[in-house]
Amino acid sequence: MTESNHADFLKYPSRFGMAAVKLGFVTQEQLRAAMLEQLAINLDTGVHRLIGEILHEKGWMTLEQVEKTLENMD
Repeated sequence: MTESNHADFLKYPSRFGMAAVKLGFVTQEQLRAAMLEQLAINLDTGVHRLIGEILHEKGWMTLEQVEKTLENMD
């Protein structure tokens, strides 16, 4: 992974995650756990999972909250 690709990889999750925290949908601790899981999956399998998917899968966000977070990122 190049330096710029690595920066792009980190940009989306923190923006989405911080928006979700700011909206009160998840806690910083939940976001941190999801980001660590995302990184572990990426390193172990090469598969990039979106933070919103992980937060939803864990039951920490509803689909509606994921959509509202995405809308607030524009």
